[in-house]
Amino acid sequence: GVSESATSYFQAASSSGTSFVSPVEFLPDNRESYITFIAPVKDAEAMTIGYLRTRYDARIFQDMIEENVGILGFRSYPILVDENGIRLADVYLPDQIYHSVTPLTDTQYSQLLSEHCIPATITPENIAISQTDFSKALSAPSSNPYFITSMKLLGADFSFSGVVKKINSRPWTVILLQDRTNLISSLAE
Repeated sequence: GVSESATSYFQAASSSGTSFVSPVEFLPDNRESYITFIAPVKDAEAMTIGYLRTRYDARIFQDMIEENVGILGFRSYPILVDENGIRLADVYLPDQIYHSVTPLTDTQYSQLLSEHCIPATITPENIAISQTDFSKALSAPSSNPYFITSMKLLGADFSFSGVVKKINSRPWTVILLQDRTNLISSLAE
């Protein structure tokens, strides 16, 4: 086998002596991404004798959020964003997965690329699909988690009410969008 002792997830688990869940990491030169779970295996004297590691394809997050379409009502959509503002899953615009919701500087892009936090297949010019309303809500979710935004689909603009919610177990955020056309007609009834 190949030694994994130099990987970030192994280093984190071995230095802390506890389980570790990696951020989503991309393989070099392609869009394949994974999340890794690793835990030390200990003997009867609590000495580490090895590590148990499993890796999941990060596309599992897309499958998971697809189960939550409509959670706020008809035509509501979840989006999962990591701590760097990178879309990990997006039901409404799945072609925007692995793109940033905020513009990245060249330095930020290079750092995220070197840390395998973004795919090398998306150029610096194309990594950001700027959503100013998302950016504002993500920057201060505790002060005002609600926002209104407009998004294009098939050339048409759609207005959405949105809310951001931090995830307790990961440094990620869920953005929930509700089509305002449907919301306003529901409130009028």
